[in-house]
Amino acid sequence: FSFEILGADATLFSQGDVGERFYILMHGTLEVVANDEVIVTLTPTTFLGEIALLYDCKRTCSIRSRKTPCALLAISKGDFARFTARVPQMIDHVTAELTARMVFTFMVYCELVTDGLTIDVCAEVARHCTVRAVAEGEELLGPGDVPDTFFMVFQGKLAEDLGSGFLLE
Repeated sequence: FSFEILGADATLFSQGDVGERFYILMHGTLEVVANDEVIVTLTPTTFLGEIALLYDCKRTCSIRSRKTPCALLAISKGDFARFTARVPQMIDHVTAELTARMVFTFMVYCELVTDGLTIDVCAEVARHCTVRAVAEGEELLGPGDVPDTFFMVFQGKLAEDLGSGFLLE
């Protein structure tokens, strides 16, 4: 671990940058910005920077401080890989958090946040979601199944097959 201070009104990293570190915010607040739009504000004990390290891709958003400096713990890409190899439960925790973030971002992007469905409610719903890939033609809900699951389709579309239920097409 290394300790880093990010000054007020500064950028930690930008969307499209190569990911070299995983961070844990210890003090202050950070804004997550994608396509010039603030998506969410991060508070202490939140981790960030994991997507680029887990999936070996470029940064999916920008992270910036606002009015006050921030203190962060930073873990290099190599140390992050060694740590998650020794503590595989860490990957489960990071993946669960990543899923919640993805669902929350989807809900905000689709403007599901209204007077009746607040940011806090969306965040709570997101924490209870799982993400799974579904193959084309795979049945999600069959005839006679109890519809006790809420589905959000990120890519593709559902079709109703009167004989077998709902299928991804």
